[in-house]
Amino acid sequence: MKIGIQTNIWSQERHTQDLDGLLAEAKLAGYAGIEIGAHRIDLGQPAAFRALLAKHDLQVSALHIHGDLADAAQSDALVARASQVSTFAAQIGTPFVALSGKARDRKTESDLAQQAQTLNRAGTACHANAIRLIYHNHYWEIADEYRELRYLVEHTDAARVSLLLDVGWVNHAKQKPAQAVDLFRARIACFHIKDTLADWFTELGHGTLDFAALKPAIIGKYDGWLIHERDTALPNAFESARASREFLKTSWGV
Repeated sequence: MKIGIQTNIWSQERHTQDLDGLLAEAKLAGYAGIEIGAHRIDLGQPAAFRALLAKHDLQVSALHIHGDLADAAQSDALVARASQVSTFAAQIGTPFVALSGKARDRKTESDLAQQAQTLNRAGTACHANAIRLIYHNHYWEIADEYRELRYLVEHTDAARVSLLLDVGWVNHAKQKPAQAVDLFRARIACFHIKDTLADWFTELGHGTLDFAALKPAIIGKYDGWLIHERDTALPNAFESARASREFLKTSWGV
C-alpha cells in the first residue's frame, strides 16, 4: 500500500509560489506521493513537473478535476478536460484522473442519468490515454442509503470508471465507512481517508472516524493508494500532515 496526501492542505500561494517547498514538506512528512488538483499545475510542462517529482522522490496518485456532471451543457467541456488532463497524467506516470461532481437539491433520475453518461464519456476519454477515471464522492452521493453512488456504479462502465471512495465524507454523512467499503469494494481503485470533527475535518485520530472498524475492511484487502485529505488549507500544513501520517503508522501499521 502506498500512502499519499492531497495537496489542498497547503495554500494556493504555496502551490503557485513554492511548489518545490510544498513537495519537500510532503516527502518530509512521510508520504510516498501526492494527489493534486489539475488546475494547480501547468499542464503544458510535463517534463518540468516530472523533474520536480523526481527531485523529491514522489509519485502522483491522481490529478483531480471538478464539474457539474448533471448539467448537459457542461458535458462536452468536462470530457475535453478529462482528455487533456489524462494526456498529462500519462506523460508524468500518473495512473488516475479523479473527478468530483457537484451537489444539487434532490437530483432527479434525469440528473443521475446525465451524470452517468458524462462519467462514461470522460472515462472513455481517459481510457484512450491508458488512464483510469476515478469518481470521488462527497456527502451527497452517500445520502438516502447511497442513492446517488449506487446509481453511478450501476450505470457506468466498470472498465472505464472506478471509485475514489472518501471515507471521511461517508462518516460525515452519518454512514459507516467500513460498510461503504464492503458495498462498493469491486469498484474502488483508491481511498481518501480523513477524520470528521463536528462539521469539518481534523488530523487523523482526532475526530469521530472509527479507525478500528475500518482497518480490517482495508488493510490486507487492498494494495493501492491511500490518500490522506484535509479539505482546508492550513498555516501549519506540514505539522498537520506529519501528525496524520504518524497516526497511520501507529494505528494501522502503514
